[in-house]
Amino acid sequence: MDSITKKQLRDLLLGEVTQWPNKQHVILVEREAGSGTFLKMLKVLLKMSEAEYTRWLLDMEFRAQTPPLIKTLNSDEGASKFVFNVPGAVAIIDGIPGGAISSQVKVLRVEGKLPGDPEYPLK
Repeated sequence: MDSITKKQLRDLLLGEVTQWPNKQHVILVEREAGSGTFLKMLKVLLKMSEAEYTRWLLDMEFRAQTPPLIKTLNSDEGASKFVFNVPGAVAIIDGIPGGAISSQVKVLRVEGKLPGDPEYPLK
């Protein structure tokens, strides 16, 4: 997979899609609540507040649905390393991974655009 739509990304974050096309389980890597990256994810992709997102996840469990597998990390570098080491993991970070890890993880295009491209949809 090289590109994803905003809707597909939203479906992953809301737990509406829990497997990749190859049947591997999706593991979401999120930044810690309150971080700029986390708040941007809520605002741009989910159009929810922190409380609404938490309530959404709790409601899934209440309805006996399987919530998404979420790993919370406190840095973009840590999130990138986790994605590199865990098959099926996907992270939303602020920009393109830096350092040695940058050549070792795949950056998915969103709506065909990479971070830094004009008209990148997650600004």
